[in-house]
Amino acid sequence: MMNVQEMRRIVDRVTNDEMPSFVEAVVQNWSADIDTLAYFRSSANHIFRFQAAGKPFYLRLSSKTERLLQSLQYELGLVLYLAGQGLPVAKPVPTKTGNLIEVLDAGYYAVAFEGLPGKQWMEPDDLNPDLSYLWGKTLAQIHTFSQSYSAPTPYDRSHWLHQLHTAQTFLSADETAIQKTLQDGIAWLNTLPINTENYGLIHGDLELDNLIWDGKTLGVIDFDGTCYNWYAADIALALDDMWDDNPVIVEDFLKGYTSVYPIAHNLTEFIPRFRRVYDAWQFAHMQRVYRDIDIQGQPEWLVKMYRRHENWFETKRQKLQQTFKW
Repeated sequence: MMNVQEMRRIVDRVTNDEMPSFVEAVVQNWSADIDTLAYFRSSANHIFRFQAAGKPFYLRLSSKTERLLQSLQYELGLVLYLAGQGLPVAKPVPTKTGNLIEVLDAGYYAVAFEGLPGKQWMEPDDLNPDLSYLWGKTLAQIHTFSQSYSAPTPYDRSHWLHQLHTAQTFLSADETAIQKTLQDGIAWLNTLPINTENYGLIHGDLELDNLIWDGKTLGVIDFDGTCYNWYAADIALALDDMWDDNPVIVEDFLKGYTSVYPIAHNLTEFIPRFRRVYDAWQFAHMQRVYRDIDIQGQPEWLVKMYRRHENWFETKRQKLQQTFKW
């Protein structure tokens, strides 16, 4: 999620039914039907929906304060490469002049993605054994195909270990338990082997809300979290909400994954550790989201979001304060 001060630049306006003029202008680069332009959501990026020639598209605005241009180029190149391998992913769409990325004076990088047909936001109850199997198989295909991806620029996506080191700087001084968890997690990760079989480009967030099911095909969206990491970590993150309460889904997912790519024999041992490191990284990142903000006098939408996250922070804090054996 982006810093809330950045989020306010767009959300304050759309909550007052004001569409930013630069958004209306940039979608014309994709020949948008302006009457179909609508705000969708803001999290790591600002997302808008629109149609062009009767087809659905999503406009993603990434703040220049949050993203590097080279990082976006690397991500889009990977998505197009995976699409070329036959994976059903939401592809970036070039503008009328052939650009995949529009650089805006308003401080954003604009990218349009095709809208995949089907249903998003599946709940665990929506899954059956075949879908869980296909979910795992799809993640394994991403890992397999990404091994042969050659970036179009010399820039490389970041490594998760680098992100963890950076996350330590986001924590307030009193969050000693979270800081220790990050330190212990980094120390543990530094003991793990890194080779082409267990480490590479991952999706980073292949949970159910980034899957699109149309009744026949399982499509994948949102490669914004792509980085270099252990493949087991990607499995842990994808199934984060499933490990404790949905063992059947986990079993079917792993069957699908191993139908394409082998899993290290010590995966079960590693999963709780990857999840704990991720919880600490996420906690630190969310502190960055609210850094230097006084909630007094903030708009109503922001106060409500902050109150929800207050509960989230406390739940994570209590969990990470518990004794853990690495």
